[in-house]
Amino acid sequence: MRRLFFWIAACLLSLPTFAQHELHNLYIDVELQPNGDAYITETREMTVGSEGTECYIVIGNLNGSVVNDLSVTDETGRTYDYIGLWNVNRSRSEKANKCGIVQKENGYELCWGIGEPGKRTYVTSYIVTDLLRGYSESDGFNYMFVARNIQPYPQHVELTMWAADGTELNDSVANIWSFGHVGEIWFGDSCINAESTEPFADGYSMIIMAEFAKGIFSPKVQNTESFETVKERAFEGSDYLMEEESDSFDDWMDRIIGGIVSIGCLLFAGLCLIGWPVYWAWQKYKFNKDLQWYREIPFSGNLHTANDVLNVFKFSGKDYNKLLSALVAKLIADGCISVEPRPDAKGEIKPFFVIHEWPANASTQPLLRQLHRIFKVAAGSDSVLEARELRDYMKNKANSNTTESFAKALHTSSMSISSCQRQRDEVRKLLGLRKFLKEFSLLDERGIKDVKLWKDYMVYATLFGISKQVISDMRKINPEFFELDNIADQMVASVEVPAVYTVLHQGISEAYINKLSKEYAARGGSSRSFGGGGHSSFGGGGGFSGGGCGGGIR
Repeated sequence: MRRLFFWIAACLLSLPTFAQHELHNLYIDVELQPNGDAYITETREMTVGSEGTECYIVIGNLNGSVVNDLSVTDETGRTYDYIGLWNVNRSRSEKANKCGIVQKENGYELCWGIGEPGKRTYVTSYIVTDLLRGYSESDGFNYMFVARNIQPYPQHVELTMWAADGTELNDSVANIWSFGHVGEIWFGDSCINAESTEPFADGYSMIIMAEFAKGIFSPKVQNTESFETVKERAFEGSDYLMEEESDSFDDWMDRIIGGIVSIGCLLFAGLCLIGWPVYWAWQKYKFNKDLQWYREIPFSGNLHTANDVLNVFKFSGKDYNKLLSALVAKLIADGCISVEPRPDAKGEIKPFFVIHEWPANASTQPLLRQLHRIFKVAAGSDSVLEARELRDYMKNKANSNTTESFAKALHTSSMSISSCQRQRDEVRKLLGLRKFLKEFSLLDERGIKDVKLWKDYMVYATLFGISKQVISDMRKINPEFFELDNIADQMVASVEVPAVYTVLHQGISEAYINKLSKEYAARGGSSRSFGGGGHSSFGGGGGFSGGGCGGGIR
């Protein structure tokens, strides 16, 4: 038996593993040409380990399309040598700083050497001809931009698509859908945006289907069939189809069991009025029993998850304004925003938010990226964000899809009492951090080993609603910290820009209400089925071109 166990363990250890590789972010930019070609640029922010020799992208199911003009650069700005046909059997050193193509029976593999291990950024660009094609009544495509089971799994995928000639892509000229992952798709500023809202796992992909009115593009390839045929294939097995059929089913169910449900709801409500407060109070007591200080950041720094936990323990009502303020504080901490003195309309010098380009080392949380995008566009060319500009942006109907998608993602909850129980240790760490910050004044300078987490503490103090108290305690313990750390000082100064916070809280609240109203008016989201954007359907997407299965590092 021991010998058998030894051989099983040896076999398992000998299997190849990708655990040491990580694909943190995958950004895909798609420039649609008037003739239907697509210029695609993929940016991979990765941690590369010692195993494997190359990265590769799988592109199949092309139905006559051709892939060409492959180019790869890395974080140093070096452009890799294109060598044409690629030999996958070469060594890691032989493949370093080179790229090439493997031609398959039904497509391609775009390959490049991974080179040295560590934090790497690869920018891969290529052309897919005739990605967009003409149909009898409209033009469009159903294309897989991220193949299934790419290894390592991407933690975050974001796609932006626009017309090369500057034509605005919005809901008046286009319909959009996405499949294969958990995420959102929406119309941005003259473009189409899609983004994952949770890390990819087994079976995940990113398939985008888009339909455009005739005259927007002039595709070379013209099909005689209707685009409705493409949609029918893609909708099979998707929740888009389920939404279209839900109205008649709901009416039927209402007629059959409406009375029974009403009686049951009354009985259940009565039990909840008595039992739920007792159960909730008991759970809250158990989570807080013998709670100790916790000084690190729980849930891998995910502010959204932390806020979900706090909302679970509020019992009545949920708070998202503190999360919004904490997201702003995190953007400042990461250097995405700074607070700088600028003259206002009257010439008086006052603090303003200045929006910067997204730093390479900033947090990858999707909510942060979305909020930064809103701020950046609202601020305009001078990058100085005024409350008036943010208000105008949020009231502009052209931006409603962006703000409503952000509001919906913000209000999406992933936690309940049962999920808190499953993650008891992390929940107690969060509550322990809150206890630590509330009792911060009990510390003294001798008890502080370093202050590297103090900016994170300020972010979480904002989330907990105790930032003024914590900052006051920090100043008493170590006043030099705010004098020596410019960003920390800016985080304190940000509270002197209250107008932006007020507009942000009000605007996102209104956007969320508008989003719910539209979904209600559409009877469960039928506008989403008709291509108005919204959350992605994990199922469906059949009949796609491009993509396939595999890719990543090997």
